[in-house]
Amino acid sequence: MKGALMTNRIDPRAKTFERLFERMDRNDDGAISRKEVGKHLKAAEVPGGLFGVVHSKTKDSFMAKLDSDRSGGVTWGEFKGVAADILPASLKNETGRIDATLADSAFTDFDRNKDGGISESELKHGTYELLPEDTSFRGTMAEVAAKLGIDALDADGDGAVTRDEFDDAVQDADELSAPSED
Repeated sequence: MKGALMTNRIDPRAKTFERLFERMDRNDDGAISRKEVGKHLKAAEVPGGLFGVVHSKTKDSFMAKLDSDRSGGVTWGEFKGVAADILPASLKNETGRIDATLADSAFTDFDRNKDGGISESELKHGTYELLPEDTSFRGTMAEVAAKLGIDALDADGDGAVTRDEFDDAVQDADELSAPSED
């Protein structure tokens, strides 16, 4: 066994990042492999790009960033350590910690049409604007980030991130990134 098994398997009461981890860990072995990342990208409808280069680079990046012990599988412990990185940098305070008081402005910035939800299109547009202008494949990176962001944060599967879903993710990321009190 590569890592500790999660206690909830796709439990709707599980928190944002637990649900995401469980969906990605398709064989339930407690770790996400490079192959499982690829399956998740396809399930989230992330375009593979010419010759699958988008999926290949995304899988490589995911494993390089998260598989800290180089075991070939990303465990829950490794995954939860970077949960806060999924959320916009505008939610972090000067120390780099998630700050829930910044959620209002971050949500409002992405909710361009002010309908109370962040659509994939709005997330793509907002992400594109946040990426440096000289970013290679800026549009593709924004599209991938938007698809994966909706996949991670849209708990009810309606295609948009509601304010409650956003707040839940912010709280979950804050809890996961808090220093342990051991």
